[in-house]
Amino acid sequence: MRKMYFFGCSYTYGHGLEDCIEGPEMMAGHDPSKLGWAQMVGDELGFEVVNFGFPGASNKHIMHVINCEQYNLEPGAPVVIHWSHLGRTMRFNIDLERPWVPYYNNGRPSWETYIEKIGPWFDNELSNNYYAYMHNDLNDAFELAWCIDYATLKLAKRGTGPVLNLGPAQWKPEQADVIRKFLDDDVEWPAISLCEKTRATGYDLALDGTHPGPIANRAFADDVIARYGNFLKS
Repeated sequence: MRKMYFFGCSYTYGHGLEDCIEGPEMMAGHDPSKLGWAQMVGDELGFEVVNFGFPGASNKHIMHVINCEQYNLEPGAPVVIHWSHLGRTMRFNIDLERPWVPYYNNGRPSWETYIEKIGPWFDNELSNNYYAYMHNDLNDAFELAWCIDYATLKLAKRGTGPVLNLGPAQWKPEQADVIRKFLDDDVEWPAISLCEKTRATGYDLALDGTHPGPIANRAFADDVIARYGNFLKS
């Protein structure tokens, strides 16, 4: 069976769904959900799903995951990227004077190694300083446009199948205008997201009360299949 690859944050991973929640703190499960929109899309289009979603990932982190996994992707396989919240970012926490070997795990880059997430939910010096001195909406928009372009061109170079860019999780209209203006002409970016669809339609939330629930995941999967099923199978 041909594979279909999914990249994204917790919305792609399926955090909070019945099979992807652990402990009293309701953390994400050890494995991606089999009940989320990504699994539904792949199953119904006849693909084996490989879910590289990562809870809490920023768009920079998603791009890093794609970079790390690019050589492991099946030629001709379709790729779906659901980009994350625009305000998030990350940094590599490693001294450049150290050997590069620790970046690799069993012969390939490990995208969970030496990463510090930066997000508004972290109350620490790194995140507080980033939002006080570095963050702004225009920077977020440019960064996502670069990520979308780079990921699409990188995957095309590696010989994957069609690449569908979804998301980001949320955005402002003026940010979308900037992103569209700077995207390459042949990049597929419909600017639809699971998060926005859930908010706009009042769909259910998952068991953690934060992430989209099963009805929202089903509706989003149906939307992606209806609009882009043929594109992904091409």
